[in-house]
Amino acid sequence: SEYRGRYGLSVAELEAFHRPRLEVLAAAGPDVLALETVPDADEAAALLRVVRGLGVPAWLSYSVAGDRTRAGQPLEEAFALAADVDEIVAVGVNCCVPGDVDTAIETAARVTGKPVVVYPNSGETWDAGARRW
Repeated sequence: SEYRGRYGLSVAELEAFHRPRLEVLAAAGPDVLALETVPDADEAAALLRVVRGLGVPAWLSYSVAGDRTRAGQPLEEAFALAADVDEIVAVGVNCCVPGDVDTAIETAARVTGKPVVVYPNSGETWDAGARRW
């Protein structure tokens, strides 16, 4: 994925963007919310602020490149944001190359002590210029 997720917004601005959407989803009574394909630890921090107190369990899944978020933050620091959030029942990675999964699993489990979810891409390479796999 070429996606980096740096919007030039503060955590508070990202929180204001996500809050109404997550409140609507929570009001529908889901079993779990999937906060997925999160490219940036700042966006994760905003999502975690919103999910606290919603009364719905959620998992947080980053889009990664190697041992970093797509925005370039170390995964250890990114996963640490979710470690003490009771509403987060699992953490992990998605929308990444299969080769990035092993390190992410180890880091996620070690840093958070939570179950780990993983769903990488097929292994094909995205050609952003041609916009095809």
